Amino acid sequence: MHKLFHYSWIAGLLMIGTAVIALSLLYRQLVFDSLIESETRSNVALTRSFANSIWPDHADFILRASKVPAGELASRREIGRIDRDLRLMMSGLTVVKVKIYDTKGLTVFSTDPRQIGEDKSGNPGYVRARNGTPASDITYRDRFDAWEGVISDRNIIATYVPVRARDEAPVAAVLEVYSDVTHLVEKMERSQWKILAGVLGSLLAIYALILGILLRYRRLFNEQEAARLVQEERIRHQAYHDTLTGLPNRASFAEHLEEGVRRARRTGWTLGVMFLDLDRFKVVNDSLGHDAGDQLLRVATERIRRSIRDSDMLFRMGGDEFTVLLESVRGPEETAAVAKRIIDAIAEPVQLHRHEIRITTSIGMALFPKDDPSGSRLVKSADTAMYRAKELGRNRFEFFTAEMNQRVENQLLLGATRGHPAV
Repeated sequence: MHKLFHYSWIAGLLMIGTAVIALSLLYRQLVFDSLIESETRSNVALTRSFANSIWPDHADFILRASKVPAGELASRREIGRIDRDLRLMMSGLTVVKVKIYDTKGLTVFSTDPRQIGEDKSGNPGYVRARNGTPASDITYRDRFDAWEGVISDRNIIATYVPVRARDEAPVAAVLEVYSDVTHLVEKMERSQWKILAGVLGSLLAIYALILGILLRYRRLFNEQEAARLVQEERIRHQAYHDTLTGLPNRASFAEHLEEGVRRARRTGWTLGVMFLDLDRFKVVNDSLGHDAGDQLLRVATERIRRSIRDSDMLFRMGGDEFTVLLESVRGPEETAAVAKRIIDAIAEPVQLHRHEIRITTSIGMALFPKDDPSGSRLVKSADTAMYRAKELGRNRFEFFTAEMNQRVENQLLLGATRGHPAV
């Protein structure tokens, strides 16, 4: 009996040890899988930001890069511009290296210039991303040529992500993002050894140890998930907002316009689209400098914002162009009233670099469903009306159709005749 108990105790110890090792390996695998999944999602969001903010400026070069001799590709000026824009976008992130491939597998850009021009068409990760699915892998590198130089003994996750100009568009390129996750892996490994030491140290603590494994895993996962959500929110904000004014940008406008058209179609309300352009902004920008131009854009943003209704949304489309979405307007008269407030606000003098500047704005407007029952050409219609306003002398607004213009002018004239201030 004593020998049976002895051997049973040893067998039990071995079984517990085996179970602990198995749990440790499972814990490690879960953490690695979670880490890879989290980085993949982050890099997909990062690629979406790249597609919205950087891709339009460099798409032509990347798509035509295969026509440039491979030996000359790294010396092209466009490579330096891509590197500059990527560094600005990746600032503050854990990204240590980036590559861009065209749809033929050509390495058009790499933060390691020696790799530019290589053919990666047979790489499994590239092939998977080229077919529309992100692919990630984690490896340990004793030496790695990173963005800022050679780094050693690092755990790197490489993610191949398809680049699309729009969500439904075909794959136009592949972005490979390398993320340094060494500190997360080291934290996980330290936790793993502590868990093993605790289990082997006392059989009586096995229940508490298993519970500790689960609790520790959940805490690490929650910390990692929280960090991922913060990073994703930061990336999304960069993708859909203008850095100078803080306004939603062109990509955000497209989404809100589509949603606004759906709501207007469902409720039967009128949706107004307003396209604004600051008159002679280029003259101020060229004569007083870009800093003054940026300050003027911020002042104009604030004046437009306080002139529109609380329910309206203001967007910066780029340069000195803005758009406003006016939901649930009662007709062209109410839209015209908002436009008049904006024109008056913009016309107020501005102090820039000890100079008093006076600028004006030209506004074009289109209404859904009156001008465009489908909603697909509202922006173009408003843009056309804006150019018509410029042709007629600037510092004014125009509706897309001559009929609507005449109606609004008659309404304003009637209000002035009755002693009411014109909008």
